[in-house]
Amino acid sequence: MFYNFPENEMRYYVQVSIQRALLGRITCSLRGVTCEWSRSKIKVHFIYDGLIESDVEYLLEEAATHVMADFPVLDVNYQILRIDYPESLDSHALKVWIYRRRE
Repeated sequence: MFYNFPENEMRYYVQVSIQRALLGRITCSLRGVTCEWSRSKIKVHFIYDGLIESDVEYLLEEAATHVMADFPVLDVNYQILRIDYPESLDSHALKVWIYRRRE
């Protein structure tokens, strides 16, 4: 099963879904959130600086669950990556940035 939205509409729905899911869940160690999608799946990377605490993992699981609820027929995958500053985030970017910390 998949959504048959035009590319620009799918981009809008995915970005808004992830941004809404992040409300109240962004911590100071979050460096960026990037994503990509297809007609059958959404992939999200949460990129952190430093040790990733269990309470932060829980917040991101909640965020991913909200995205899954918005797209119940798509396979939503997420990864929490530790990429310490000052390493560049550019090589870890997916299709679009949802959030990127000023550094």
